[in-house]
Amino acid sequence: MRLEFDDTLPPVTGDRVQLQQVILNLLLNASHAMSGVNDRPRQIVIRTQRDQGDRVRLSVRDAGTGFNPEDIDRLFEAFYTTKTAGMGIGLSVSRAIIESHQGRLWASQNDGPGATFSFSIPRCSENPGAVRIPAVAHAETSSGTLMVKHSLVSVIDDDESVRESLHNLLKQFGYAVEVFSSAEEFLASDSVGRTRCLILDMAMPGMSGPDLQRELTGRRQEIPIVFITANRNETARARVLAQGAVECLFKPFSETVILNALNSALRVSAERL
Repeated sequence: MRLEFDDTLPPVTGDRVQLQQVILNLLLNASHAMSGVNDRPRQIVIRTQRDQGDRVRLSVRDAGTGFNPEDIDRLFEAFYTTKTAGMGIGLSVSRAIIESHQGRLWASQNDGPGATFSFSIPRCSENPGAVRIPAVAHAETSSGTLMVKHSLVSVIDDDESVRESLHNLLKQFGYAVEVFSSAEEFLASDSVGRTRCLILDMAMPGMSGPDLQRELTGRRQEIPIVFITANRNETARARVLAQGAVECLFKPFSETVILNALNSALRVSAERL
């Protein structure tokens, strides 16, 4: 991996966990695109630079297989993927995140092998004001505060960028965090009985999030669940809430929203202790 960073760039204002998720997703896509390359170096170049209109651009360039020019408009569609596995929501969610930051995300073919994915967002204003830091999440019990360091949060999502960004965010706020790529992996672990809150993707290969919810109910494992999903299906959301989920969030969500949902889940967990 080669880094080409411009150290003179102005600061930008944005949601840390969301922008980190976008960057991780682009890096993972670049790595996957080169997984079958054996006839040339597998190199990723990350570059930052000034963009037009006083904006900041970040680009991830790979030496992979590239993409069919006819597919360029479909790359950012939800559930469209060129991978052999996965749900194909990463680029769709990433574009939504960047657009929510008044930016844009696009793809281009390299002159040589591979592709480059770039996003550009505005620099922060001269007087952006104080950046709001979410309060450290906690739950209250009859005997006082339940310390976050004693609260194991398990994250289940088949998207590695989501797992990594949530892991980093929750660790920063003092949680013990374990991440799993599937419901089956979680059930086979020793974390089920120790988990105080479950952040659970709705749609995954194999056992889905609602399937796991029903399985845990059948086992009498009362773990407060916060569902996350890229599919804005209000009917499905209402169904999992009716079956006992604490919250169901649509991707992309801000760190404040996920921490507030986590607070609610921990309060439910504390009341059951």
